[in-house]
Amino acid sequence: MAAIAGKASGKRKPEAAAKATVAKRGKGKAAAEAAGAEPPAAASSSKAPPHIDAVTAVDLKGYSYGNAPKTSAAGALDLVFCLDATASMGSTIAACQKDIIELTTQLRDRDGLDVRFALIPYRDHSPGEEYCTKVYPFTRDQKQMQKNVNAQSAGGGGDMPEAVTASLFEALCIEWRPEAAKQVVIMADAGPHGLGEGHSFPDGDPDGKDPLSIAKEMMSLGIIVYSVVTTSSPSQKTSWFFSCLSAMTGGKCMQAANSSVLKDLIIAGATDAVTNESGVRQVTSALDALRKKKGKVLTKSEEAKETKRVLDGISKTSEVPKGKDVFIAPPADRLEQARRAKDIRELCRFWDGKGSAAAGKAVPAPVADTAARISEMREARSSRPTDKVVIECVKEGSKIRARVVSAGYDESKNVQFPKAIREAGKRFVVDLVVNAGSFYRVKGNMTEEK
Repeated sequence: MAAIAGKASGKRKPEAAAKATVAKRGKGKAAAEAAGAEPPAAASSSKAPPHIDAVTAVDLKGYSYGNAPKTSAAGALDLVFCLDATASMGSTIAACQKDIIELTTQLRDRDGLDVRFALIPYRDHSPGEEYCTKVYPFTRDQKQMQKNVNAQSAGGGGDMPEAVTASLFEALCIEWRPEAAKQVVIMADAGPHGLGEGHSFPDGDPDGKDPLSIAKEMMSLGIIVYSVVTTSSPSQKTSWFFSCLSAMTGGKCMQAANSSVLKDLIIAGATDAVTNESGVRQVTSALDALRKKKGKVLTKSEEAKETKRVLDGISKTSEVPKGKDVFIAPPADRLEQARRAKDIRELCRFWDGKGSAAAGKAVPAPVADTAARISEMREARSSRPTDKVVIECVKEGSKIRARVVSAGYDESKNVQFPKAIREAGKRFVVDLVVNAGSFYRVKGNMTEEK
């Protein structure tokens, strides 16, 4: 095989890797084409309402990525803040600006963790918005993170829904460390487009991204989402959406109408994320060891017994701020509908009382127990294909498209793929593709199959 592109980890300096990541994301169709990547199918559709570029590039000149710890850390945590920066979020942004140094210090010092922070502020897609999303890459430098947060201000936003899906997709595609606990904290007071609230973008994200597909991808990659709803009176669908999003990824949804408790909620979530990641690794290692010892595939009963033995030794939960209704749990039927729906539009129909799953079905209430979440996370991760993914270039009319031909993927979906190396009949092997909803995006190494 001939190498086409190298992976950022271990082959490029962090700054170069982050710049490459931002460049690959681009700024909508024009920048995607300039970077050689095919824009999402919906972005080029004449049916898509007018909208601004999905990502506005951040100036990374002089950006500080910080230094790795000189001594061995007790663990690693990658934490991404997705921050609604529309006009109603002024008090939340101010609280983040005030507490970010204390927050990052506590997370770093509390358990001796090697912590990196990233920031993805977002507003909306409508023409006239200053930006849709921005991506400030991972940094260990507290002063850089303070600078990133200080650069934010509240503004824009029209109808109630915001570019929630776009921010989650950028969080999915950021350069996570394989060995780190991976946590997204999304702070918002409104849900995504596509749930029948507001008048703009009624079909959801105009670039074809789908939040349910993104949530399932996050779960299978070990990315936990903690949702912080920053209003005391969210709409019913906003509460349902964020509580389902967190439940589907192994996280929790919390209400912080009082910004003074925001820091404590984030720390509690980060502690849970590290515990969950450690638990998944411990259970996986123990099952592998037992399988090797027995020299055979374990029965379901043997797996369950060994899993229980390991999880019994893991702390069950972190301390959370005291107060009324801190956590928002999704109704069991709404969570089941979110898991069954193929996309946000179908989920909207279910929640509006339409469609075959509208009435829901009897399911157990969601369990917040750490052991249950660790087991669910491990099962989701183990069900993901471990082989590298094969992509084939095919000619369709005057265009050459890239499609996934490996088993278990939808061959009808386009792949965001560099145009410069496309040639009908050529195949490429990539480390990973992530499902955005209507298209796939490539991550990691890419080599031509000879």
